Amino acid sequence: MKEREELELILNLMKKYNLPLSPILEYAIKEKMEEYPVANTADEERETKKEESYEKKTMPQFWKNNESRKNSEENLFIEQQGNRCCIVNNRGEKVFNSNGKLKLIEGNYCRINYTYSSVSMNLIIKNEDGTFILGNRILNAHHSTPLYIALNERNYLNQINGVLFDNKTEAYIIRVDDIWYDNCGYYADFKTNSSFAPNNMDLYDGEKNQEVQQQSRVKKAPRTCLCIYRKDGSILQKQDAATTFAAAIIEAGPIRVRQLGIYYCHINIVSNVKDQKYGSAQREVENGLYILTHSNTKDKKIMLDRISSALNMGWRVKIVSPDR
Repeated sequence: MKEREELELILNLMKKYNLPLSPILEYAIKEKMEEYPVANTADEERETKKEESYEKKTMPQFWKNNESRKNSEENLFIEQQGNRCCIVNNRGEKVFNSNGKLKLIEGNYCRINYTYSSVSMNLIIKNEDGTFILGNRILNAHHSTPLYIALNERNYLNQINGVLFDNKTEAYIIRVDDIWYDNCGYYADFKTNSSFAPNNMDLYDGEKNQEVQQQSRVKKAPRTCLCIYRKDGSILQKQDAATTFAAAIIEAGPIRVRQLGIYYCHINIVSNVKDQKYGSAQREVENGLYILTHSNTKDKKIMLDRISSALNMGWRVKIVSPDR
């Protein structure tokens, strides 16, 4: 029995015999399972080895050339089956086969692989014979990054809706729900890379663009707060979003939230040390722990939704106006 099958068996047995299974333990087991590959057929294993060899190729030219952005393959179709995906031509032949999911972005095919621990994206390159191969990885975001936190497990394909390439930095940026992130999953820094910043986008950067972000907020939107509806019907809402955010984490248990490993500005949102840069935005709670409230209201909601899901809190988190 393979390692992944053993872990899956442990989960199934615990559920079958109603053994105590905390959300944190279940999350840890599922995350560990993602470290081991799904059992493949012989054909799939050969295809996987073929894909890995292509990973070593040089950076493809997609998005560097305007002509290459035009999709002339009108008779190609994407098929998604479980955690496998393929491109099929008009004769029914598979011209590309891989694990993960496929999406056509900016006229080019991208392979997206979402797991419990990370999300990655690769470009798909066309060969002269009409087949396609897996190109270089343009995104690799860990589960604690803002990009990963923003994704919904059931809707991430629709959320990822844009890719741009900067010739100066040789870096890709990824758009998720109209917010741009760098190729590691952190907020894109358009203050230093303004050569490729779209003109019609909101600037969000928890660490590097605070001045631009504050100016944008004043112009574009009024101050907002958070309202949390508990599963018993009661409501948790304080005078501002930061206080509500901290109160919700205290209710869920700071130690349990810390164990989830949710980071913002490269800091665990429940830390046992006061950060030199963001210490003023850390609120001390029990056992010498500090809650980081340095984030916009939308990101606070995203993090609380993830906490609620992981710890089975049953919260419904909404962004509301301050006078509500």
